[in-house]
Amino acid sequence: MTDRARRAHEVDPRAPLAVGATVKAARRLVGVDANAARLGLAPGLTLADAQARQPSLVVCDAEPEAEARLLERVADACVRFTPLTALDGRDGLMLDVSGVAHLFGGEEGLAAEVEAQLSRAG
Repeated sequence: MTDRARRAHEVDPRAPLAVGATVKAARRLVGVDANAARLGLAPGLTLADAQARQPSLVVCDAEPEAEARLLERVADACVRFTPLTALDGRDGLMLDVSGVAHLFGGEEGLAAEVEAQLSRAG
């Protein structure tokens, strides 16, 4: 979520970034990047509290449709690793890698290859 927002809005990679949305009539963080997490910010925190704690926080609005499209593209890219990929909720992806890890030198090799491919794709 934050990776897509950072690219879409050209946010400085060093800046703490959060994605916000209205949840139960309050603006809340629904996603934070590693920079924001290191500063003690987490999903569920109100936007006002987050900005009071970290005035340098960059906040982008959640874009559920764009995030869903990106997740579908990631799922399509993962068929290289297994024919069984599935969306898991709004923000998850599941790969059934039963019996295929050995093709990549084991589970660590498979995980490294998935990470490398997704990194290359941005």
